[in-house]
Amino acid sequence: MRRSASLLVLGAAALLLQGSLALYVPRAFVPDFAFLVVVTVGLHLPGVQGLLVAAALGYTADLLSGALPGEHALLWAGVWALTGFVNRRLDLRRVPPLLVAVLAFTGVETLGFALLNGGLAGRPTVDVHLLSTAAWQMLVNTLAAPLVWGLTSAVLALVSPDEVGRRRVRLETRRPVI
Repeated sequence: MRRSASLLVLGAAALLLQGSLALYVPRAFVPDFAFLVVVTVGLHLPGVQGLLVAAALGYTADLLSGALPGEHALLWAGVWALTGFVNRRLDLRRVPPLLVAVLAFTGVETLGFALLNGGLAGRPTVDVHLLSTAAWQMLVNTLAAPLVWGLTSAVLALVSPDEVGRRRVRLETRRPVI
């Protein structure tokens, strides 16, 4: 429970930081910190707890950004599930696979927003401006991913030091070890 609450607080802080930076820096060059926290939620919180944290962060992003209610929540719940799925195949706790995954997830999220908004508006929303912004956003998110991963892991290590990292497997031997 403490892990979920701490990830919610980190996500809310990420949303506020991201909104503050967007006042001074062009949107394409501001990392989507809350999205990256959702990716780390997919690595740290499996099951219903992780889904609820991802959806709550998404709904908070909807409220703060003025997007359609549930838009971020739906897409970020999908990103959370995709992160868990990919993490079972690849170890996303290492930096190179994490960078590749964040690059791909950012592209999938951008395409999801474009298709969702295009379906609701009734007109295509994919254009050259969206593609150039998405390319910069993919690069910036990829560069910020190790920072967010490290910060999240450090906070979770402080909150619940017994649960951080991989679970250790104890192998019992049949004969006593000296």
